[in-house]
Amino acid sequence: MKTLLSLLLVLHFTLLNEPKLLVKTETIQFTVKKGIKKKINVPIQNTGDAPLIIYAVEPTCGCTVSEFPKVPIKAGENGNIFLEFDSAKKPVGTGSVNIIIKSNTRYKYARIVLVASVI
Repeated sequence: MKTLLSLLLVLHFTLLNEPKLLVKTETIQFTVKKGIKKKINVPIQNTGDAPLIIYAVEPTCGCTVSEFPKVPIKAGENGNIFLEFDSAKKPVGTGSVNIIIKSNTRYKYARIVLVASVI
């Protein structure tokens, strides 16, 4: 019985230690002239109590490239995701691009939406 209780306590506290990704701005709206590349900084924070690992940051179209932290973000610390939107690859008008963040959090995925007005 003591072994079972000890095992349950260890399992409980192990499950509590997890990273949590806070994306400070989930929707980013901007206007850009056709042919211009717009650089965007997206602050993120690990609000959990274990290291946060970003595996990938994947835009849903070829008009945006990403750069993200390659080392774990410690609990309570901040990081940045850098995006570059190339308006030359989009038609004039308003459109959106989803950015999928893959990480080691419980939910595995987070999303940022870029809403760009190309003029």
